[in-house]
Amino acid sequence: MSNIVKKKFKACMICSALRPITRSDSSDYNTEGCSNCKSVNSFTTHYKGLISISNSGGWVEKWQRLEKKGLYSILIDGVPDEDDLNEFEQNGGTYFDRSQSFRL
Repeated sequence: MSNIVKKKFKACMICSALRPITRSDSSDYNTEGCSNCKSVNSFTTHYKGLISISNSGGWVEKWQRLEKKGLYSILIDGVPDEDDLNEFEQNGGTYFDRSQSFRL
């Protein structure tokens, strides 16, 4: 029996939002991008932990620097696409490296 666990979500490496993996996954993400930050090429299945934000103003939301309701990963392994990152920052976004947990 295999010990490999298949993940059901992909994490955006820019905003950490989780999106379900679908059969047409590659075409969906490459045309629509992330619904939070509009990243197109910065998704990975290499992430740890899951956070669900359903109400505004919670301490976890502040600790992880999240602004919208949804599912998010805690830690992400990988480097976002440079073009996606530049566009995100040019549109006023602030990128937080999520390869390590935040410290208060």
